[in-house]
Amino acid sequence: MRFSVSLFTAVLLISLSSLVQAFADHPRAFFGKPDVYDISLSPDGRSVAFLTNEAAHGISVATIWDRLDIRSTETGDDIYKGRDTERFYNWISWVFDDILIAQTVQWDVPKGRYIGYETAIKAIDPKTGTERNVWLGEWERRGKNIVTPTLVDFSRTRREIVIKLERNGAFDLIAVNVDTGAQRRLDRGSKRTVAWKLDKDLVPYLRLDEGRRDNQELLYRRDDEGNWKLVRIYNPLENDFYPVSVMDNNSSMLVIHRPEKAEFAGLYRYNLLTDAYESLEFQVEGHDLAGFSSASFSGEPLYVSWYEDNQKKHWLSDEYKTLASQIDDALESDDNWRVVETSLDGKHWLLYISSPRRAGRYFYMNLETKRIIPVVKTRTDIKSEHLSAMKKVDYKAQDGTELFGYFIQGKGTSGSPLIVLPHGGPVSRDTPDYDGLAQFLAYRGYNVFQPQFRGGGGLGRSFEAAGFGEWGRKMQTDIEDGVAALISQELIASNARRSILGASYGGYAAMAAATLTPDKYQCVFSINGVSDLQLMLESYDQTDVLDKYLYDIWTTRIGDPATELDKIKSVSPYHLLDRVKAPVFLIHGTNDNIVSVEQSRRTRDRLLELGKHVSYHELEGADHSMTRDEHRAELLVILDRFLTSCMPAR
Repeated sequence: MRFSVSLFTAVLLISLSSLVQAFADHPRAFFGKPDVYDISLSPDGRSVAFLTNEAAHGISVATIWDRLDIRSTETGDDIYKGRDTERFYNWISWVFDDILIAQTVQWDVPKGRYIGYETAIKAIDPKTGTERNVWLGEWERRGKNIVTPTLVDFSRTRREIVIKLERNGAFDLIAVNVDTGAQRRLDRGSKRTVAWKLDKDLVPYLRLDEGRRDNQELLYRRDDEGNWKLVRIYNPLENDFYPVSVMDNNSSMLVIHRPEKAEFAGLYRYNLLTDAYESLEFQVEGHDLAGFSSASFSGEPLYVSWYEDNQKKHWLSDEYKTLASQIDDALESDDNWRVVETSLDGKHWLLYISSPRRAGRYFYMNLETKRIIPVVKTRTDIKSEHLSAMKKVDYKAQDGTELFGYFIQGKGTSGSPLIVLPHGGPVSRDTPDYDGLAQFLAYRGYNVFQPQFRGGGGLGRSFEAAGFGEWGRKMQTDIEDGVAALISQELIASNARRSILGASYGGYAAMAAATLTPDKYQCVFSINGVSDLQLMLESYDQTDVLDKYLYDIWTTRIGDPATELDKIKSVSPYHLLDRVKAPVFLIHGTNDNIVSVEQSRRTRDRLLELGKHVSYHELEGADHSMTRDEHRAELLVILDRFLTSCMPAR
């Protein structure tokens, strides 16, 4: 794992409710932690190291300890196969020629009883596996949270790595010499510091902090006196700020952003000191730029990317444009690929290729010979026959707005039921790529539809603004118009059973469907969803600067309770629960800082009072995005049980 120039991102034993015939029947195989979850290319490009999570996705889930493997990129032969027991790895990085850096968690398990653990950063000889400690954390008793360092940057000349480490309730930025273990503190952040950006001398010049809520990000720059100055406040659900290049001597850098009044997120040259955009370097009509890749050691930007029918790239170096075109020609039309890492000389690339029909695989490419060689799959239990093609469906909304969605035909009979899967955000979007949840549902026999309704992201400012004030209105009818298009295009039967499932805003859309169109859906599933819009808006303290910033965003999108309370309540599912006819399943994480768990608790209680069919489950410690693997596993098994009982696929 190399340092990303973007400023942003225990094992549960559970069983399926129905008989499992293949490993792929378990949802963890589709949507859990990948079997290969971190990888790094050697500086000379001749070897690759990767971390394997060996899990059996059968009737019960049992994970053994992680393993570190090293493989030749030229021959495919194993150079070193890990023999570790009672150890987890969090990340690896191969930035030095002679050693591989790995962050480990070593457990003490005498006689099979978990006693405690020790965190460490180790320097590993890639040929023999011999290791030594570079950094060693305190030994922790079982039951305490694991405090693990994350990699921020490195210097080959200084032989140092830079780590972010939690100490006494805040984060320190520490440089560690990989030969001597000597440490020096580069900066002291706060308990909400997410990341830093450093110059070539390992001097931090940008810092990103979270606000008190998950959907706030605060960007700071360091002034001439070494103090941090707040530059901007962002809502990352709306518009991320992605530094693409390092800062030059004139304090400017390339960033992906959508400045005020710009229609699309483009590539800009941005001056950090003046907080001004000096020039627009690249933009795509109709689409927001969404990603980029840079050379691993020099930091030179390679390309910026966006999604159309698949991932598209604009190369910033003319040297690679022809090569990239040749790679495109060699792959399937629905394949998406990206450069993960590059060698020190730039002549060897580690690629990642995925598509709706490909769960993801790493490849090695020698730029001189043009050879592309498979390295390792990320999900070994998922075979091509388990996955289904994704079809783009174009349609018009009732008011003539041009829309589209993605349809996956389930592996069932011609009369398979439909699951509508609205995305979260709502300023987000689905992409034509591997989607573990959608593919799992399709594998279980359901047709799946992912509508890209107005108010979503990736398609420009006007498309987002078209959703302002349309929660439960046009944003909701856009979903229904998409289902109607599936029928008119004969992708589903007019009498097909259907259910709706969503998370976050998608959870709101699911509950809105249950209350505004109660006869259309057989089952409703809301994950961390909003049900009471009034309660959500009232949770913001308007006397607080950061809360007021978010409050203004949400009132623009939903409505102002001071003047439009009746209008808001008319599309707020909590106030319409007497209309519910379908069984409802609510699931919510107790540590959700974006949508309070009280939203689902109150909705459950009210549905019970009304005598409605409601099931409820809380995920202890889960955040809004369900980032931990065990929470996702629990979620998907519960979902599978609910759908099997409420709307069987076959």
